[in-house]
Amino acid sequence: MKLSMLLLFIFMATNLIGQDDCKLCKTISKGQFNKMEHIVKTELLKYKYGTIIKSPSASYTNYDDSYDTIVAWLNSKSCVEQATWDKCQDKIQPYPNFSRLGFRLKSGDEFVFHIQQGHSNNLKNRLKFRERLYYLSMTEDKGFVKKQITLCKGH
Repeated sequence: MKLSMLLLFIFMATNLIGQDDCKLCKTISKGQFNKMEHIVKTELLKYKYGTIIKSPSASYTNYDDSYDTIVAWLNSKSCVEQATWDKCQDKIQPYPNFSRLGFRLKSGDEFVFHIQQGHSNNLKNRLKFRERLYYLSMTEDKGFVKKQITLCKGH
């Protein structure tokens, strides 16, 4: 009995050690940034619809919870030093609106994902699309995370 428990413990320990790094961190360590972009884009699409807020005069979609959830997901990864989005940045409010979500890796690289919120009224009327987040592109941008954290401290 003791031997079988010992073997079970060793098996479980080696299994856990082999899985300590996530899929995102593995692709980053291999330098597969296109694959990294795909993983983050897939995670973004899980939360693409946001929250609909209704008032007596109008209704609109709020994406703050979506961004906060994705940032929390990124911050939970062992290879990510810090993640944030541009919630404190002053923006002109054209329709559709655009936001950026970025993260700094422990290696020092920083990546920013450009995301469109909603869509133009022409597109909405023609295709009958629901309000949602649309992934546009990924860029490498040193200093994005630090700048956003500084802006939020000032608010």
